[in-house]
Amino acid sequence: ADSVTGVSADVAQFATMVSPQPHRMPTSGGSRAMLMSPVATVPLGRTGQVRFAPGGHTALLYNLQRPLAVGDSARLTVQLQSGRTATTTARHERKVMKHSSITAP
Repeated sequence: ADSVTGVSADVAQFATMVSPQPHRMPTSGGSRAMLMSPVATVPLGRTGQVRFAPGGHTALLYNLQRPLAVGDSARLTVQLQSGRTATTTARHERKVMKHSSITAP
């Protein structure tokens, strides 16, 4: 099975992948929260797809080349462990970019 090993965007100097990890909050009586932690790989599902979306695997974009307004789009390219790449477009909606599913070629 293939995995995503990197992500880049045409509007950012660099990007990283993060995934939610359970975390105990010591200041809130030990209640659980989700902490976004960097990951080196994101496995593709059985369908050959992976979804980057709030609450799940997420691509964080750094050093944007220009501010993104609601309605703007960015081209995201993922690098796969197999050496292949896949590209999709994500649209900026509200405070977060709209999720995108990427299918490995």
